[in-house]
Amino acid sequence: MNEKLHRFEINEMPDKFVSGDRLEIKAASAIQIELRLVRHGHTLWNTEHRYLGSTDLPLLPEAAAALAALREYSALQGDFWRVYCSDLRRCRETLGILGADFAAAARYDKRLREMDFGKWEGCTYEQLQNSMQYRAWIDDPQAVTPPGGESWTSFTGRVEELLEELKREAAAEADGREAAELPAGGRAAQWREDAIPPLPPEALPPGALSPGALSPEALSSEALPPEAQSPEALPSEGQPSEALPPEALPPEGQPSEGQPSEALSPEALSPEPLRLRVLAVTHGGVIRHILSAAAKAGDFRAVPAPPPGTPVTVTLTRQRGSWAWGLPGAK
Repeated sequence: MNEKLHRFEINEMPDKFVSGDRLEIKAASAIQIELRLVRHGHTLWNTEHRYLGSTDLPLLPEAAAALAALREYSALQGDFWRVYCSDLRRCRETLGILGADFAAAARYDKRLREMDFGKWEGCTYEQLQNSMQYRAWIDDPQAVTPPGGESWTSFTGRVEELLEELKREAAAEADGREAAELPAGGRAAQWREDAIPPLPPEALPPGALSPGALSPEALSSEALPPEAQSPEALPSEGQPSEALPPEALPPEGQPSEGQPSEALSPEALSPEPLRLRVLAVTHGGVIRHILSAAAKAGDFRAVPAPPPGTPVTVTLTRQRGSWAWGLPGAK
């Protein structure tokens, strides 16, 4: 029979399996994505405090000098596993100033664009403050959409789609590096059932392979000799078995050979995570959405956007198959 082989991470267990299929489960490799977010430099509308979303404005000439200083920022030096950039001009120009190598390696993605503010593009607060729809949007941006603009669901949906894609690629990178470190035969040999040689029949106790060896009756206490069933044959609570001489027992408070010490937590036994550095040049609204998730703020409005030309860092970590946001230094 041709059986189909399935491999799942612990958090990806399916509800049903096809008869004859074989299941293999592996622990997911630990991963930490260090995501450096840079908001684009100043444009004219930024200095005039106008809503700037889908309108494709260039940077101000004087913005280049401020952005060039970021080249000396340690968090933006060294190699990056991925470089992302919004495809709008102000972000592309910002990335080019940060480094020609970054610009050449970047993935320019529309999903990193700012929210489209529709008819409110280019308007100031003073021009909109008397609009009931605008004030309702300020109070609840998730429920109200700017006229001719983008809904909250559409905006956050495309950002989350890109982040999910990033997590999948990071998981694939971890699997690829892990496979490269396996001995000859690769992962298939590591997981294959027949990679473990069976015990020869002579190594098994007499009768172990007989038809009734694994019957309920054979496994019940009645199958034991009478002397093994008597209470006197069992050690009393707190007393060692007579089969082990006292000198064979470990000193009190110390683990026996082959057993882990209680002082070692699961975290202490976990392998060092694969660390991946990612750079993304994007817009204030996108960064606020990501920061609110990392800070567990629960409300987009509770987290201010960084000023134009400012970098911030968040982490995205996978442990035991689950992803979680974090802020460097946060407990």
